[in-house]
Amino acid sequence: MPLWVYILSGIVLVVAILILELGSEIVEDEKIFALMIGCFLLLYVLIVATILIFNKKNPAKTDFLHVNAPTSQDEQIIQINTTQP
Repeated sequence: MPLWVYILSGIVLVVAILILELGSEIVEDEKIFALMIGCFLLLYVLIVATILIFNKKNPAKTDFLHVNAPTSQDEQIIQINTTQP
């Protein structure tokens, strides 16, 4: 999986813990509180799934955390530029 999925998962985990800590004081009904957590996690899964599906269809537009390796043509240009005085 791409690196951004792990980073986003960590952020979601921190936010979920904050919701658990702060939400239990604000919301007294446990059913509403469980519904809040469930909706938050469902939203996260839908966002990641949408991005991953879109990334498979069009990787050039969404692959912003991956540095593409230079092609052989790029390497030839680099070699020409560095060898000429």
